[in-house]
Order: sequence, then structure tokens, then C-alpha cells
Amino acid sequence: MPTRSALRLQRASEAGARRVLKLGADAAATIAARTPLMADPSSASNRAEITRMVMEKPPAFADAAWRWAGKGPALMQPWQRFLDDQSKLNADLVAAIVRDGNPTKLIGAQQSWFLGSLKLAARLSLELTASSVVGFSASLVPIHREASANARRLGSRE
Repeated sequence: MPTRSALRLQRASEAGARRVLKLGADAAATIAARTPLMADPSSASNRAEITRMVMEKPPAFADAAWRWAGKGPALMQPWQRFLDDQSKLNADLVAAIVRDGNPTKLIGAQQSWFLGSLKLAARLSLELTASSVVGFSASLVPIHREASANARRLGSRE
């Protein structure tokens, strides 16, 4: 059964992929509609569209940056869990070394520590990837919104 992080990663990846594909199509449609307008800047409506083309980008990218920055705490939580859990494993290993003088038991404690550390590293990798994909997908929302609106508006002008 997939973990919660794996399911979150899958959902965010699918949503992000759909958004990227739609963004690419909308951007291509917008570029195709705006390119001829730039060839004739004498028309007031063409100048208005060219101005809009320049002015819409900073707010969209600023919003995208804020959305990404807002995911910062979500990116730190997996690290904190990893450090906490790794510290517990380290303490268990030290306790086993101090408590057990038997080399056979020490080997078992070392193996337990090693396997636990591998499991924690794998979980950290999955959680960081999921958090990054969620953040990336969230940051695309304002850019996607502008590109979609442009494609709809410019498509209706024809």
C-alpha cells in the first residue's frame, strides 16, 4: 500500500503535469495571437494588448514566488522529522553499545541502526520530493491563470 507521501506526490505530480501541458498550449496560443499585433503597434487596441503583455508578468511571477515561499515550512517539516528520528536511532545505538558488551548484540544493534537510517533517508527523500512538487504546482497557478485568460480573451478577438 502506498504511503501518504507517495499518494500526495502522485496527486501533485498529475496536477502539475496537467497544468504544465495546459500552460504550454495556452502560451503558444497567446504568442500566436500577439505576434501579429506587435507588427502593427499603430492601433490603440494593439498598443493596449502590448502594454498588457508587459504589465501582467511581474504580478503573476510575484504571486508565484509568494506561493512557493509559503511552502517553505512544509519543506522543513520532513527535515525536522528526519533529524528527530535519526537522533532517536543514534541514542538507541549508543545505549546498546553501553549496555551490551556482547559483540553479537552489538552487530545486531548496528544493523538495526543502519537499516533504520536507510528507511529514514528514503522517507525523507520521498517527503521532500512530494513537498517540492506541491510547491512547484502551487507556484504555477498564477502563471497558468494569466496564460489561460490571455488565450481565452485573444481567442475571442478572432
